[in-house]
Amino acid sequence: MLERDWATAEKWLADFPSDEFPDVGPKSFYQAQTALARGDVELARTLFEKVRPALESDVRDSSRTTLLTHAALGRLYALYGTERGRHSRRSPCALNSVRRAPTPSTERMRASDLALIYALTGEVDQAITANRTPPADS
Repeated sequence: MLERDWATAEKWLADFPSDEFPDVGPKSFYQAQTALARGDVELARTLFEKVRPALESDVRDSSRTTLLTHAALGRLYALYGTERGRHSRRSPCALNSVRRAPTPSTERMRASDLALIYALTGEVDQAITANRTPPADS
């Protein structure tokens, strides 16, 4: 995907033997992002809708909530392009509240995810600020 080689990305995802990437999330989430990147909005919406209930359930279940889960749900809402996308500002706030074992690496990841979600929702000033200054620990 980083090389914008959508055909190779789609093939790699299709060939991956599991529906879940360990510690990263559902394969369909990444298939949806690839479909959206290559312009297939309908397939992207179908795949986003397929994965949305699982991500929302994981976020509601505090024992399964992780930084990656909140970030994925925030990106999904921001990319979704429907009514849910307009409410994605809740996700950066939730992402900010994930405080498990902060390390410099997780703080940078959180700042990067916040910046991306803000940018996708049109809040460019907050995106720039979020990427420069990781959220303070509470």
